[in-house]
Amino acid sequence: MKNTKMTDLREELKALPDPYWVGENPSFNDYNREIIEPGMIDVFPEGAIGIRVDDDFWAVAALPLSYIDTPLEDIVEALWPEHTMDATYNPDVGVYNVQKTK
Repeated sequence: MKNTKMTDLREELKALPDPYWVGENPSFNDYNREIIEPGMIDVFPEGAIGIRVDDDFWAVAALPLSYIDTPLEDIVEALWPEHTMDATYNPDVGVYNVQKTK
């Protein structure tokens, strides 16, 4: 992806309305997606994509389901470019909990 497109994607993702959210800086570099189908979790009635790290332990973002066709590698590069050199990408997982804790 070109730098301009990556910057646009970063700005778009950082500006998502609640209940969607993006964490600041993950402490781990192994990423996977958690696909939440519409109606599965009350807080995401239209569905969501959870981005998780640390062997699927920590939720670091919850994005609208409309990003399902955006490659995980592009999302990570847009949000946390400093992590892309050593990042690994794992298969999608089942639903756990990607609600933001306060």
